[in-house]
Amino acid sequence: MNRPFWRLLVICFAWSLGAVLVWAFQAYTLDGIVPALFALAAFAFTRYDGHGIRGGRGGGSGNVKYWRGRRVDEDPRRRS
Repeated sequence: MNRPFWRLLVICFAWSLGAVLVWAFQAYTLDGIVPALFALAAFAFTRYDGHGIRGGRGGGSGNVKYWRGRRVDEDPRRRS
């Protein structure tokens, strides 16, 4: 299966975990807040766009050139 499906599954699991914790601790006044915070944390930790908490592949300069959807290497010796 693809990555967005698994990301959605993790976010839903985080929401349900927050709801179970609210139920277990009988903190019913936090019923909407705790699951939402867990889901937002899962959303942030599963993001993979080269920024944010997890970061990208590392070593990139950020000034990347693309042509026709492909990355253009200015230094041909760096290709692997």
